[in-house]
Amino acid sequence: MKNYTRILQASLSMFVIMLLASCSSPKSDLTATPSDAGFVMVVDGKTLSEKGGVDDITESAFYEKMIKEIPSDEMADFKQFEYIFKDSKESGIGVNDEFMLFVKMENSQPIIGLNFKVLDRSKVDALFQKVVEKEEAEVEIVSEDGMNYIIDPDKEAVIIWNDAQLLVYAQVESPSENILATAKGLLKQSASESILSNSVYNEFYKNKKDVSVWFNYDLFLKNLAPAQQMMIASQLPFSMEGTYFYGYADFQKGKVVVEYESVLNDDMQEWMKKYQIINDDFDTDVLKMMPKTSYANMEFSISLINYYHLFVDMYKEKQVDTEMYTAQVEKEIGMTIDEVLESFSGEMAMSLHGIEMKEKTSMSYGIDEETGEFKMEEKTSMQPNPKYSAVIKFTNDKIWELMETRASELGLQKTNGYYSIPQIDLLIAYVNSTMLITNDSSLLAEVIANGSVEPNLKSTEVTSYLNKFPTYMEIDMDLDNYQDELKDMLKQEGDVLSPKLMEALNTYKRLQIMPTSTTSAVMILELKDDSKNSLEIIINNMTEAVSELSQN
Repeated sequence: MKNYTRILQASLSMFVIMLLASCSSPKSDLTATPSDAGFVMVVDGKTLSEKGGVDDITESAFYEKMIKEIPSDEMADFKQFEYIFKDSKESGIGVNDEFMLFVKMENSQPIIGLNFKVLDRSKVDALFQKVVEKEEAEVEIVSEDGMNYIIDPDKEAVIIWNDAQLLVYAQVESPSENILATAKGLLKQSASESILSNSVYNEFYKNKKDVSVWFNYDLFLKNLAPAQQMMIASQLPFSMEGTYFYGYADFQKGKVVVEYESVLNDDMQEWMKKYQIINDDFDTDVLKMMPKTSYANMEFSISLINYYHLFVDMYKEKQVDTEMYTAQVEKEIGMTIDEVLESFSGEMAMSLHGIEMKEKTSMSYGIDEETGEFKMEEKTSMQPNPKYSAVIKFTNDKIWELMETRASELGLQKTNGYYSIPQIDLLIAYVNSTMLITNDSSLLAEVIANGSVEPNLKSTEVTSYLNKFPTYMEIDMDLDNYQDELKDMLKQEGDVLSPKLMEALNTYKRLQIMPTSTTSAVMILELKDDSKNSLEIIINNMTEAVSELSQN
């Protein structure tokens, strides 16, 4: 007999596939989500099906490939459900309406639920009757209290539905009667008893996008075991009550936009104001030491001294004496900790600005086919060698002078204005109160000679983002921008990266992460093709990639 878990997995897979089907219905409020859920994901099935660009899944390449890969002895079983793929309404489940995934903690164990609207009760009944019969499982559909449900033999999950909603509910290490009773109660509860009664949740919900995530820190912590609550509370310098996280994903033409924000209580806001870790601005002149071409770069400006005092004060609250350790460190370096940290301006930046192909030798191990003996030999091949740089800005020369003293004690010699550590392929120089760390000797020589490189990263749009908020990150995902030698090497890896997979990888253009404040940010994934919705392109690429992988 087949385990019920397979029924649950098959059902959930079916819901995901039906998302791509054509029919869609008006949004309805779902009330089977508990009011004390710590995590809620709201999925707008209607907009996702529209943006996916699949008018009829049975006419899509995805469907054709799926049909071809079904074994002949399983085709008859599949045909029983084909009507759902042609029209998702025939399932009776509102997969093309709004639906919710929720998680809550109870005694430190997660409770997971998936809540759908029921469009046609009789069709849902028929669907699950077919699933149960097909799986030949030791389960049955039970009718009770105006509801139908299937509970698994392991007593850890239930699928339950009535005329209005369907709920998939799972809770480990809980008596089956409790799971069933809770699931029934959730299906019966009104809007005023559900998550819809939470005013903060409703504020989040007003701005929902294609996929929206809400996380309640306080509710999550309160539903942990008492011992865990006490442990976490003892580690935090503030209360988590009234703190939330919002996240929204919006599939647009040519890009995916993800926005997120943490909503903090007054206690946390005061704490962040007292220990301002992120500086107010970023001195973009340090970017003159980095080439304009960048495959990945990250910039941020932080107050190390505020960060240090944050931890010192936290330890003081816990009555931990740090003065002895501080005195030892200060004696060793000959400076106070505050003097050291005040020497850092705060600006730090990193960039991957080149990938050269370099001949590298490695050891190969194996068994000699003729003698059967173990053998070891050197193997030489062309491998990518990343070119990178990092800069750290200072307010004075104290730290660099200290580092030079330590370098001399270690026997490191400065040559042509820089230190070289060949064992780790690292070059270090100090120019215009900025320490440059790189493995690119030509870049280093130009910076020492001129104080900058031309053209440089400051002349790019990175500067405009940093002028708005002193933190930024981007990754160039366009393979066409990379060296021909690297692309040729990837093409040669035919057993791993086929032309179809390479084409799928080369769909994307750039990833940007742009904080807009200390508590909010925007992430943008750009695609090369901006004539279609990004979701449609991603689905098509995934279809091709999965098909390609399944053939290998």
